[in-house]
Amino acid sequence: HGEFKYIYKYQSFNGSIRENRLLLLLEFLKRKINMGEGEYPVSFFLYSAEESNFSADIFDNIVTTLKSNNTITDDDVNLLKAFKPNLPYLYDCSNRHEIPNKVNTKNIAVINIVTENTHSLGTTQDVSKYITTFTEKTIKPFLSGQIPIFIGPPNLERELRKLGFDLFDDLIDYSFESEKDIYTRLKLKMDEFQRILDTDIFEYRKLNSSRFDNNKRL
Repeated sequence: HGEFKYIYKYQSFNGSIRENRLLLLLEFLKRKINMGEGEYPVSFFLYSAEESNFSADIFDNIVTTLKSNNTITDDDVNLLKAFKPNLPYLYDCSNRHEIPNKVNTKNIAVINIVTENTHSLGTTQDVSKYITTFTEKTIKPFLSGQIPIFIGPPNLERELRKLGFDLFDDLIDYSFESEKDIYTRLKLKMDEFQRILDTDIFEYRKLNSSRFDNNKRL
């Protein structure tokens, strides 16, 4: 497929509406991180499984749940609801099968923030605190030659290392990976993400190209 063109530092594609994706959106908003560089670098489709498009009602219900269990504050609620008219963000999700999150696409970013389907938040997903699962979403950044930051269950990174994947521990401080609380873990990951943005990750990838290639071969 030729050489990748790493024009942007980061990307994040977020599909079906889930609590962890709303929390990630909240952190982008609170930290005022640019979500608009390039073609869909950070997109929040947030479609509902029932309707295959964005549902304001489901959005409101999840926000209410997050507030009722004290995960977010009143100010957070107001921030999310103020942004709601912008959803879906940067992409029309009327056909979710055309989401531009393919492996080996050009102009891809170096860092990929991946929101997994399970994340151990909520009474119906408590098992995720003890059993680590992942989907094809976790594999895509390795196949695309990217540095992944996973918004998923605790200890996902530990299990991926067991499978042989290089998670670039010399670049990323993974002291957060065993944190049980989803939002605390997410905020710690975003702290690390912002720190990495201040480094020359383009040069890092160039100097460590063999490690990225090894991940792709797995």
